[in-house]
Amino acid sequence: MTIGLDVFSGDISARCPEKALVEQIFWLIRLRWIAAGGIIAAALAGSYIFPVLISAVPIYICAGALLLCNIFYFLEAARNTDNAEQRHIILGIAQIEIDLVILTAALNFAGGAVNPFFLFYIFHVIIAAIILSRNLSFIVGLTAIALFGLLVINELNGGKWLGYYPLRFSLAGDLQRNPVYLFGEFTAFSCTVILARYLTRVIVVRMAAKEIEAAREHKKLEDGLREQTETVISINEMLKRSRIEMAQREKMVAIGQMAAGIAHEIGNPLTSLSSAAQYLARKVGTHEEKENFLIIEHQVDRISNILKRMLSLSRPAASEYKWVSINELIDNALSLVKFDKRMQAVAVRSSSEADLPMIWLNPQHFEQVLLNIFINAMDAMKAVKQKHEHVLEITQELKDAMIEIRISDTGVGMSPEVCKRAFESFFTTKEIGKGTGLGLFISYNLVTELGGTIELKSAQGKGTTVIICVPVRHRVDTTSYADTKSIR
Repeated sequence: MTIGLDVFSGDISARCPEKALVEQIFWLIRLRWIAAGGIIAAALAGSYIFPVLISAVPIYICAGALLLCNIFYFLEAARNTDNAEQRHIILGIAQIEIDLVILTAALNFAGGAVNPFFLFYIFHVIIAAIILSRNLSFIVGLTAIALFGLLVINELNGGKWLGYYPLRFSLAGDLQRNPVYLFGEFTAFSCTVILARYLTRVIVVRMAAKEIEAAREHKKLEDGLREQTETVISINEMLKRSRIEMAQREKMVAIGQMAAGIAHEIGNPLTSLSSAAQYLARKVGTHEEKENFLIIEHQVDRISNILKRMLSLSRPAASEYKWVSINELIDNALSLVKFDKRMQAVAVRSSSEADLPMIWLNPQHFEQVLLNIFINAMDAMKAVKQKHEHVLEITQELKDAMIEIRISDTGVGMSPEVCKRAFESFFTTKEIGKGTGLGLFISYNLVTELGGTIELKSAQGKGTTVIICVPVRHRVDTTSYADTKSIR
């Protein structure tokens, strides 16, 4: 039986998946309750309203058999087993085949082949076409033909095979003129039309539901594939950014090591120059010569200070928070960039409110923020094609317990779109090799770490203004904060 079902159900997965097959089986069970009630009602009508049955007892027995089979079908369909799909296929065809046998028995006990309700064979064929595969539904059709043919042969042979249970009015002959038979024929035809319409509608609805479900599944698969694709793309982008960031870090480490080595190598000759200048200044006799050697010594000290600051920038920043003056930090940062060639045509204007309070921060971090902004300003002013004197204006003032620092340049400026992305990591408008896109990103993170804010105001052709706001913390409020930062 299993092998035969495997052969006959070759297209069952394509037509009716297991979940759908179970739904169809329970639908057929619900229809069968109605069918059993219809048989009982027909037997009562044939006994009392239109007394055409010789005996209604066999009809009641057929209805009872149908009810008992339906209870068994319900229990069997609700049971969970390992080979559920194959069991449901067996249950589906068994129901319809047994229903055909019970229908044949009920027709035989109610007039045989002349009973107009023989049209109900059609319903079983339609139901089989709905819930079973092509091959199995074909077997049901052959079964219906064979059973109705058996009734016809039994009628022609006077009931020798299955017994003879004619309707009362059929004994008188001329059935087509009998009003009771014609009414029964009309009733059978009407039921056939109504049920055919119902079953056809069921087929259309179920096909539409399957198409909608298939479209939903397709959409779900597309969405899942799109999400996976986006995830892969984002991971690739993240890996790409990580590789670039790692390469930039390695480059910064190498530059720091080189700067330390260069500063050390230059520092020794500078020390010798300073000592020689001091010695010669003491030995020379004229005042003019002594002044010249003092100038040499002063310039050597300036070079030494610049080297010391380069070394401090190349070393890892220590997480030491101090009370510092914003003005001093700005002066220190300016002293590092004022020797840059880009600053030769730039006038620096710095103004500050008197008695600005000291602020609690990491000076190395904040100097890095200022340097990043100064370098961007120099690049922006250098990019202006018209040759004229540029201005780098720096103002500091106290506003609502925040020290506001405004750094304005007369550079090329930025579009609103560029301003929105300026603080993104690795975003830069500079040429390749002239910018990493990390300066403003790092500056944003360092200022945010202080509890401050940084924003840009810019217009193309009119320059850029960077506004940094740093909170002022009173000494009594910074004990725990200082301890926390020291640990970090």
